[in-house]
Amino acid sequence: MMLRRMIYLSIKEMSTVANDVIIVTSSLTRDMTEKEDSYRGPAMRALCKITDASMMQSVERYMKQAIVDKLPSVALTSSVHLMRQGPEVVKR
Repeated sequence: MMLRRMIYLSIKEMSTVANDVIIVTSSLTRDMTEKEDSYRGPAMRALCKITDASMMQSVERYMKQAIVDKLPSVALTSSVHLMRQGPEVVKR
């Protein structure tokens, strides 16, 4: 678990220097659909950090699932992060 958290942190920090962040989005979206609660929140936060407006359409489905998540911290965190990137998704 600690290694996975360190990977999420390094992905978020390297997103400012890396040009091709689309490679890690499949791994993060897979973690967002996991049944393990402790993976969904950090994966969603890292995905929100690396996506820009052009990539928002491809991850919109996962973000909508996170907004209605049964875990309140995941739902709240996803809506807060998503409000900065794509406020029209949160409004729907």
